[in-house]
Amino acid sequence: MIAATLPTVRMPLMTPALRTLVWMLMCDDDRLTINTADGTVVERLGTRPSYTYQLEAFAAHVQHGAPLPLDTADAVENMAYVDAAYRAAGMMPR
Repeated sequence: MIAATLPTVRMPLMTPALRTLVWMLMCDDDRLTINTADGTVVERLGTRPSYTYQLEAFAAHVQHGAPLPLDTADAVENMAYVDAAYRAAGMMPR
């Protein structure tokens, strides 16, 4: 896929303003463009799927007892964000 044809998301109201590819396509192009008054910086985030990191953390926990990088409080907070997104879209939370 040619990066120039992929959809991007602009977040100009953020400081600094951000421009990145749609999150679902990060495996094709990992650029994050940050525009500030000082200029533009392009960061490369890597093309490994986030599921790879999650699977590695889970495997380390099961095999070696390594602590997980989240807990139930994190899960509850995450669901609060999901519920808020549903409400903002005019939908009832699940």
